[in-house]
Amino acid sequence: YEVGEVQESRLGDEAAAIASCKRALAGKVERELLDDLYGLLGEIFLRRGEAERAVRELRKAVAAAGGSDPRLVGLLGRALAAAGKDGLAAHHLAAAAASAPEPAVLAALVRVLLQSGEVDEARLAALRLVEAEPRDVEGRCLLAEAQLASADPNSARETLLRALELDASQAEAHRLLSKAHAAVGDGLIAIEHLRVALGRADEAKRPALLADKLALLFEQLAPPTSSDAAADLEALLDELGEGGEELLRARP
Repeated sequence: YEVGEVQESRLGDEAAAIASCKRALAGKVERELLDDLYGLLGEIFLRRGEAERAVRELRKAVAAAGGSDPRLVGLLGRALAAAGKDGLAAHHLAAAAASAPEPAVLAALVRVLLQSGEVDEARLAALRLVEAEPRDVEGRCLLAEAQLASADPNSARETLLRALELDASQAEAHRLLSKAHAAVGDGLIAIEHLRVALGRADEAKRPALLADKLALLFEQLAPPTSSDAAADLEALLDELGEGGEELLRARP
């Protein structure tokens, strides 16, 4: 067994790296190399979206390292989060972030904390993420999410405007800016940001954005009625087709 064999994943040949790891583990492997092998397997499975397999291999890696490798603990936390095990994920991610605050670990920690309603802790973790990667737009969007969750839309707006200065094409920043403006009663500005987000979002995210826009347009139709909102609503319902009718029927 040679360490170089299992590094083939760095060159994109993940299947070859997995096969090399399994061959090595099937033979006699020095104990101090087990964490590397299990860790690499887990990292590859995590990258491929196979969360449960990643968790299994990374648990072995963390155990083989005696729990002392923060990178492996962070990877395990990310895999647990991807597998929907938020409680365990938060524990591992927080432990990893305490000693080696990698951006990917901090980002996963923010998401898990927001999911579990731990808003203050999420905001602190997001601030650490922005400090570590000040030019990372995703990190600023996560900070804005935490600020919105803690009922601070004005701070979220400032955070998102800075994010758009870094990358004006970010659909997520516009989506969150819409939420920030809606929170302070700027419904028409919120709709405009959703319009921009819809123009830049991936196809998979469009249905949720369309539903958000529909809800905002209905709010704008309350007296005094906005003629622009009414026209926009009619156009949106045409775009949604049958989906728009279902959303309309679902409204209380």
